[in-house]
This record gives sequence, structure tokens and C-alpha cells, in this order.
Amino acid sequence: MNSAKSAGDAKASGVWSKVRFVLFVLVGLAICVVTIVYLHNKWEERVRRAEREIAKNRVPVSEVEIDERKLLRKSDAAPYSTLGASRALTGRVRNKSTHYELSAIQVELTLKDCVEKDCEIVGQSTETITLEIPPGQSRDFRETFFFKPTLGNPRGRFVWSHRVVQTCSNSGLRTRPCRGFLF
Repeated sequence: MNSAKSAGDAKASGVWSKVRFVLFVLVGLAICVVTIVYLHNKWEERVRRAEREIAKNRVPVSEVEIDERKLLRKSDAAPYSTLGASRALTGRVRNKSTHYELSAIQVELTLKDCVEKDCEIVGQSTETITLEIPPGQSRDFRETFFFKPTLGNPRGRFVWSHRVVQTCSNSGLRTRPCRGFLF
């Protein structure tokens, strides 16, 4: 009877040993998989960050022109007036780059209230305009700019200006960093 009990204990001990070994291997594999996924995600983030910087420097601001500019009321029905706190800027963006497609631009719109020759900035807004413009081509656009606080009536007359602040180009990049482009 003792020998049967000993044989049963040895058999149970052998099974438990195998179960522990299998558990050890599974835990080791799980740790390896988690480590690989973590390192891959870190690598992908580095690639995205690097491509975002490349995308922002491919087409210099000096190689982008905005022509045929018009500033419209929010209703887009008539040329610019003094009512409301948003304006639609329309025009044509020209990509003067000879190598890269232009995917997005960031434009700053400034409104000044001018009394004779004295002008005071009363509103500034920066918006991203997403376009796909091949090298040497142009595209029309319309983008709404929002001003905070609400614009009141001018003391003189409103004068507006714009400038291209930043550009972005997806050309040849794997991650498409200009999608949802935030500067």
C-alpha cells in the first residue's frame, strides 16, 4: 500500500512538475509578446514624430502663395462686414515647390480696426487648411476663421491681413503625418 501511495505521489509530482513547466513557458512567452508589442509601439511613435518633423519642413512657407483672397461674412453671402465673430477666407493656394505635394497649410488671419493711420489688432485666428496640391499646381479653398471674443463694430474700418505660418507635405511618407495636422 505504501508503494502504491508512493507511486501515486510520484506520478502526481511528475504531472505537477509538467504543469509548472508549461505555466513557466506560457508566462515567459506572454512577457516576450508584451515586450515586443511595447518596443514596436515605441518605435512607431519615434517614426511618427520624425516623419511629422520631415513633413513640416518639406515645403518652405516661401514656396506657398495665396492669391485671389476674399474675406466673407459667416453667411458667405456678401463681402466682409462688421457683423459676427467668424469669417470665411477664400482664395487660391499655389504650391511653388518643384518636388513635393502640399498637403496642408496653417494660415493666420489678423483683423485690425483702423482710424485714419492708427490701427489696432482686434482679432487674430489661426486655422489649418487641408489640400492636396501637386508640385507646381494650385487649388481653390474656403476656410472659416473664428475670432474670440466676438468682434464689435469698428471705430474706423476693418483692415485684414494673412500669413502662412506653417506647411505640411505627406509626399513619400509612410504615416501620413498631415492627416489631422496639428502644429
